[in-house]
Amino acid sequence: MSKVKKKDLETYITQYGGTLVQLKNGNYNIRNGEKSVNIGKPDSSNKWASAQLERAWGDATDIPKPDSI
Repeated sequence: MSKVKKKDLETYITQYGGTLVQLKNGNYNIRNGEKSVNIGKPDSSNKWASAQLERAWGDATDIPKPDSI
């Protein structure tokens, strides 16, 4: 199973004007202006499983899903 590093995800999101924001409960949101999607928590190595991101991504932020997911 493929995994995506937090730093790689953050770099990708910022290319589209978005941000990766950690919430108080440990989950993360991808935000782009007024739009936001919750992608849950990374694993202990600060990575998300590609399948987890695939399910959560949707098109809520207008940031295209990376090909690597």
